[in-house]
Amino acid sequence: MDVQKIRKDFPMFCKDDPPVYLESACQALRPQVVIDAIREYYEKLPVCSSRSVYALSTEVQQRCEEVREKFAHLLGSSDSRELVFTRNTTEGVNIVLFGKEWNPGDEIVCTDHEHNSVHVPLLKLAERKGVKIIRIRSLPDESLDIEHLKSAMSRRTRLVVMCHSSNVTGYTIPAKDVSEIAHDFGAEFMLDAAQSAPHQRIDVSELDIDYLAFSVHKMCGPSGMGILYGKYELLDNLNPLMFGGMTVNDSDLDHAELLGPPQKFEAGLQNYSGIFGAGAAVDYLLRVGFDEIREHEISLIRRLREKIEDLDGLRIISHNDPAVSGGIFSFNIRNIEPHDVAVSLDAEYGIMIRSGYHCCHSWFHSRGISGCGRASVYLYNDERDIDIFATALERLSQETS
Repeated sequence: MDVQKIRKDFPMFCKDDPPVYLESACQALRPQVVIDAIREYYEKLPVCSSRSVYALSTEVQQRCEEVREKFAHLLGSSDSRELVFTRNTTEGVNIVLFGKEWNPGDEIVCTDHEHNSVHVPLLKLAERKGVKIIRIRSLPDESLDIEHLKSAMSRRTRLVVMCHSSNVTGYTIPAKDVSEIAHDFGAEFMLDAAQSAPHQRIDVSELDIDYLAFSVHKMCGPSGMGILYGKYELLDNLNPLMFGGMTVNDSDLDHAELLGPPQKFEAGLQNYSGIFGAGAAVDYLLRVGFDEIREHEISLIRRLREKIEDLDGLRIISHNDPAVSGGIFSFNIRNIEPHDVAVSLDAEYGIMIRSGYHCCHSWFHSRGISGCGRASVYLYNDERDIDIFATALERLSQETS
């Protein structure tokens, strides 16, 4: 993979003194082709899809459906109707959790390290519907306790929902094993793929996933765009969160007949420019290659760990094995608050990282940790970025010794 060639595709790196961007787990940068695709909509096709029959409107509709098919191909789905355009992972998760019919005492199984996009909807669902939330503990190395999962399952378990890759530790669950366990008990399986979809190919058929949600802004696409995958018959049985224009087949004064999936979940005017940009992002990542991207990320984190392994005062929070943690490196420096670390890195070294609780407050509180710094790499980061970051960590650590 030619990283220096890739960097030229991203406007931020086309400066004389580009910053060190280590914040892709929050939001990836966009290559010029994605920006051009967004601009193309506004400059050449700035019209509404589906509601009109003139040529430009028809072209927008066709282009949007082509993007839907691209995501279906990316995920290994043979039916593009199984792909719903959403705003982000959070909306996709909420569509599933609040679209199902629940009875008091129904059980939902999750991990003990869920992002608030899963954790908080589950809490609200427990309050409103009386469902029971069962959290599977992590082992000392923060991996999933499969034996605990097996023992926690019952015939009352209706859904297993888990983050595929943790946005704090980077640990990736064995999704195939979890899927098999869930289905053995007659439960459905949903994957929060916000941190995995940008970095690896996920085959929903091979893994037998019932639902999957992710955000396009983490995979070089525009913000305000997400994807929800669901097996068609399951989506067909879900109740939409929103109702209105573009979801209706027919209505009279007393009744409305909704369209089937995916349209019944896509109420109102859609983010057409975002859909155009999302399609360009998928094409771009496929050209680079997901396997190549993941190998590159792992090699960068290995390089970083080798350089900082002996630093006194540095506590690494992410999983010990870069092959497991992927491109995420979470850490704390003794006697320096995470936000102060992030401010210093930005002001003194031009390094951008994330700091705080990373929308995963429950994980930190349960472990008595007051947040952390998180650096995350992607396809456009190079060894120079890592070396600058390692040097900065060394100097900050020395200041506290």
